[in-house]
Amino acid sequence: MATLASLPFKLEFKKKSVDDNRFEEIILNEFYESVFDLKKQHKPELRILENRSLYAKILSSNMNAVMDMDGFDGVDNIALKHADGNYLTESDSYTKLFDGTKFPLPPGLYVIKVTVNRKAYFTGFEVVSAVLEDYDIWQSMLSDIIACVPRQTVDYAYLRSVAKQFAYNEVTPHMLWKMMVLNNEYARVIAALNDIRHNPHNRLVKKHVLVNKKRIRNDDARAKKSNINKCHFNYKAYVPKKILSFDLLENRFFKLTLLSLNHRIQQCLDEANKDMSVVFADLKNIKYKSHLTSPEYIRKCKVNDFLTSESIKLEKLQSAVRMLLKIQWIKDLPAFKGPFISTQNFSDPRYNIIFSLFSKLDKISKDYSNDKHLTLLWKRTSLMYEYWNIILLVNSLISYGFILYYSDVAKMLSDRILFKELNSGCNFSFKSKDGRYILKLYYEKEVPRVNYNVSDEKRAERDAQKNTNKYSQPLYTKKPNNTPDCIIDCYECDEFKQEKFYLGSLIIDFKYRKRSSLWNDNQEYVYKDFRNTGYEYDSCANQFKAYKDMRTIFFGDCDGLGDNISDRFIKPVHEVWALYPNVENPKCVEFKSGYGIRFVPSIPGNEDVLQKQLKNFLEWLMPGLT
Repeated sequence: MATLASLPFKLEFKKKSVDDNRFEEIILNEFYESVFDLKKQHKPELRILENRSLYAKILSSNMNAVMDMDGFDGVDNIALKHADGNYLTESDSYTKLFDGTKFPLPPGLYVIKVTVNRKAYFTGFEVVSAVLEDYDIWQSMLSDIIACVPRQTVDYAYLRSVAKQFAYNEVTPHMLWKMMVLNNEYARVIAALNDIRHNPHNRLVKKHVLVNKKRIRNDDARAKKSNINKCHFNYKAYVPKKILSFDLLENRFFKLTLLSLNHRIQQCLDEANKDMSVVFADLKNIKYKSHLTSPEYIRKCKVNDFLTSESIKLEKLQSAVRMLLKIQWIKDLPAFKGPFISTQNFSDPRYNIIFSLFSKLDKISKDYSNDKHLTLLWKRTSLMYEYWNIILLVNSLISYGFILYYSDVAKMLSDRILFKELNSGCNFSFKSKDGRYILKLYYEKEVPRVNYNVSDEKRAERDAQKNTNKYSQPLYTKKPNNTPDCIIDCYECDEFKQEKFYLGSLIIDFKYRKRSSLWNDNQEYVYKDFRNTGYEYDSCANQFKAYKDMRTIFFGDCDGLGDNISDRFIKPVHEVWALYPNVENPKCVEFKSGYGIRFVPSIPGNEDVLQKQLKNFLEWLMPGLT
């Protein structure tokens, strides 16, 4: 329930305006009694730019209000540090919460918690991308990632809010998420289970039973037929009777769900008990006995109290489930057989509550079992942009007609490609429909580099060449920049449809930056010798030029060093592309012909721009491509 008036505190922020660089002050008025109620909040009052400094102050009449918010755990701020955690206390002056250079939160929705006299008040805030400018674009980008990498999706804002209260180390993120789901659904599930136990879904059915003839009033056709064809005692006969039946498809599926839910709850209990034993052992450790007021001891006590409380709820829920499973009409139900059915076909809302809970827990158990998959939104925004573009490139090649025949992180389904995860070095191999061409796409693959410390330049370059391979690593470089975001190696196949001719490479870098920071049109860029100590490592322009200057010894059908090819002047990188989020002019593609560098806008809603450029490049490089 929203609390719009009579707040016992005043929370005020000072921030950079989303529209310009001036500072503005804002007082937050809309708070909620539960973090779950924030899902009803359609628009946060507080919107801040990523990578900008943020200030706040809080006041109350009794001077005991404190404020906590997402991101506090990610900053080293002495003004927020206290024995029992990180939070902001009351002050008449503003306190700097986040520094623009060490901003901990990527774009997204987050949570603020204010506590006064042990009563908590919650509100949300939004971090806005400083490059994309439009939150809808950012959300669309995340949705695309989530659709292809399901193991990397979860309601992060709410998970973080809970996790922050009870520590990240002792309780795994996916366990916290399951506990949040159970907390949110607990009351409704218990009520539904109790109601179903006393009033299950049923229907009246006609059943023929053998009774004394004296009790027969009416006969139906089936009864008459049975009585003629079968021998009974003179005083016995079959008669129709209306009885309550629980043998319904809905109940059979409900029984299966209850059995599975009981298993999931037991898994949660086992994990909670395991975590509690670790925390309890830590609390008994001698190093904590003399430091009962230390932040570490207080934190572990909180974790222990949280796990104990959650375990009690889990046990009550499991008890309600098991009590229902012991009822005779459930025990008598045949096992559910057949394919999975949609619960939307069931009309009883009580059953749907149980089905929904199990579905949520099951999804978490299947998709979020590895902690590292729950850190996606904590990664820098630029990395999220890289993920989105890799997915776009892979899907673009498939839509153009290439067949994905190998990947160490992805597989083809009937209607889409599914990624397990995206990590440095992952690769994708594609074949054209006619089998004539092969493309090999790599994400953040390191290219062999000439060793600068070797005095003999020719020997140093020859050593780098030895670390190359025609079919998996054809490139090497003399420049410091040797790990582009994406490399696409292109091959023509022989008559046996095996890669034979190395046609060259396309290198793509993903830059979550404004166009002005990528290339200065008024500056003349020149190549520098690889031994030049003044090489500009951090310049985007010099990065692009370094990628364009990569070498190979495998061009064409050459299998290595030989008399028919120069090992010094072959530069197989046909073009270098810089993909960047050009929101102002998303269709504007620029090509620096003197450098072989192409600037391609790439944002959700304008995927066709990249797809067109990719199509043009491949058709130029691969004649007769079908």
